[in-house]
Amino acid sequence: MTIDEKLFSSNGFCLAAPLVSQEYRKNIVEPLSLWIEKNRESAAVFVLGISGPQGSGKSTLAKGCVDYLRHEMGVSALSVSIDDFYLTRQERLDLAATVHPLLQTRGVPGTHDVSFGMHALKALQQLQAGERFQLPLFDKGQDDRKHISQWQVVAEPVQVIIFEGWCVGLPAQAEQELYQSINELEEREDPQLIWRRFVNTRLANEYRSWFALLDRLVYLQIPDWDQVYHWRTQQERELPNGYIKSEEEMRRFLMHYERLTKYGLEVLPGLADITIGIDEQHTMIFP
Repeated sequence: MTIDEKLFSSNGFCLAAPLVSQEYRKNIVEPLSLWIEKNRESAAVFVLGISGPQGSGKSTLAKGCVDYLRHEMGVSALSVSIDDFYLTRQERLDLAATVHPLLQTRGVPGTHDVSFGMHALKALQQLQAGERFQLPLFDKGQDDRKHISQWQVVAEPVQVIIFEGWCVGLPAQAEQELYQSINELEEREDPQLIWRRFVNTRLANEYRSWFALLDRLVYLQIPDWDQVYHWRTQQERELPNGYIKSEEEMRRFLMHYERLTKYGLEVLPGLADITIGIDEQHTMIFP
């Protein structure tokens, strides 16, 4: 059976495995890594996007593939998270003061340093032997970018870059889709659509250019929005110094993401090169 047959069998065959297990490595990480190797032949440095809602397992999958490519296939691979390109806390406070208060909260398009992110991907693609590049790191517990002395140093040319993030590859919404508030946060705190329009304009412009650097896109599709709350809450509880302390704070925090997460569930399966389903037990399933 070829890799494509393994991933997309027409007779209903599928590969499924829970995160962080031997089955996960064999049934999910290995075939996806082989698919990456097959598809990177046309690119000097292959850039794969992995997109999916919060808590869906993007980082785990990206790191698993990097490990497999490096140690089983001898391919120099690197995982980069869109989260590490969040604007600093002070930069977001400045946006909140000059554009809209909701931009203080990290996450939505408009709260990343896109020019830095694009520069980083291009620099990594051009990195030569003997050169070094520093990738930023963001501390979610402190809700701020780490000091440059703690950034990740890349000291070798890379052949595969896996760029993962919850909104990676997402297109902008049509203007008319912004009119109806999707939750209490939008209804009460963005009645004039200033925040929504700012976010959507960023998606339509600089984020579109950023995502155009991808060679292929993988999307992790969850059952529904309700799973985001459960999985993202679990992630927050595992942080050494959690930024979000209460259930009420978590619900409010996720309302910032709700619109575009639900939109992504609708449109990204049709735009991605591979869509991996995830059930309520957090088991990944190839179609």
